[in-house]
Amino acid sequence: MKLFDPLHIRLSSLKSYTSILDLMKLNNIHDYVYWFSTDQEILKYGESANAIGPVGERVYRQAGHLAGWHAQLDVNTSGKDMRDIAADYRAKHGVELNRNDVTLHIINLTSCANPKFECERLERNLIDKHIELFGHPPIGNKDYQTKFAHRRHKNEKLLENFVEFV
Repeated sequence: MKLFDPLHIRLSSLKSYTSILDLMKLNNIHDYVYWFSTDQEILKYGESANAIGPVGERVYRQAGHLAGWHAQLDVNTSGKDMRDIAADYRAKHGVELNRNDVTLHIINLTSCANPKFECERLERNLIDKHIELFGHPPIGNKDYQTKFAHRRHKNEKLLENFVEFV
């Protein structure tokens, strides 16, 4: 895998969400930007850098909260925001979000001089580009900075209706 070439993991190909930990270790991925997607849409962008704990813990915990595994992670464990994403997905599409329909994409930034800075910057750029292209953030990105970026985008589009920019 080349630097910045995403690793794509179809969750349907894994026997357990814990297999994500093995794949992260095998590919020497410690600091990374990730996103979960279905064939229809991006569900969430995220990043992990300078994390304490097992390599890949953040994405394995989020994936572990999806329906479709032999045993799902307990609702009281971290990463349970994926359950909220699944509920929003069901409300939007009328179907349950199942791990068999989800792909995890990971960009390895471990070799960067300042991984924390680069991870945060790339995650923000991906979210902002998503808002620019689709007019809204992914359903799983609800932080304050994303809400601000979304509001700014809507205001700019509204302003374009009244003012012609040269």
